[in-house]
Amino acid sequence: MPGVECNFLAPILPTARIRTLLFYRSAISELYHMGHTFLSSFSSITKLHIRADLQETQGRDEDFLQTLQSLSPQLSGGLALLCVFRDPLTYLPLFSRLSQILNIVTLHISFAYPFLPDDPHRASYTAPTFPSLQNLRLFNCSVDFVVDVLRASPAHQLRLIRVSLYPFDPVTEIAPLVQAIYERCDRERLRVLVIKSVRLPGNVEKEMEHLRPLRVFKKLTTSYFNCARLLSADLEADVIPGCTSVTPTT
Repeated sequence: MPGVECNFLAPILPTARIRTLLFYRSAISELYHMGHTFLSSFSSITKLHIRADLQETQGRDEDFLQTLQSLSPQLSGGLALLCVFRDPLTYLPLFSRLSQILNIVTLHISFAYPFLPDDPHRASYTAPTFPSLQNLRLFNCSVDFVVDVLRASPAHQLRLIRVSLYPFDPVTEIAPLVQAIYERCDRERLRVLVIKSVRLPGNVEKEMEHLRPLRVFKKLTTSYFNCARLLSADLEADVIPGCTSVTPTT
């Protein structure tokens, strides 16, 4: 509930049993103030899920970053962070700083407004970048942005990739994305790969060729593609063994 102090939970809840806390947007303002004071009452907590709508926290970015940095070391189970940015241009500097937080295991980034072709949206990263990242979800973003994040993340750690792309040309733009996945992901570790976008007309043979490197990921349990005009049978038989779901050509 907005405006309700969270500290009353400490004497009420059986702290020894609490392993995970989830903060929705309405509780983010409390998170700025309580920090270690609150979490020290829950010494068993190992994982923290935070949904931060950064459209509504303008001017408090530094507080938000400092809070995450201070909480991160005590979370042995990692930090799951969902951030909603207003637009790519305004918040990429903040995103770059988020990439330095050590314990982010799950990262879910969504942009309220899409990338535009002329946006100077390429972020500058410094190593290490998202050093603990295992689960990556990016929504309403460009191919370039996804490629940048993949190439800056630690190699061979990702288990899940879900991306929803702004409309793009699958023939000319899918190749860099597939190449980044191929280079940065471990073929034995990656389990979920989902790529969605508004489909544009393309050359089926070229799209097949671009997707072919993904066939090395034989441990995938979930894979979904609707960014290319391919038949399900083509992908299942020739490109990605065990592909579970593909939007067919319409």
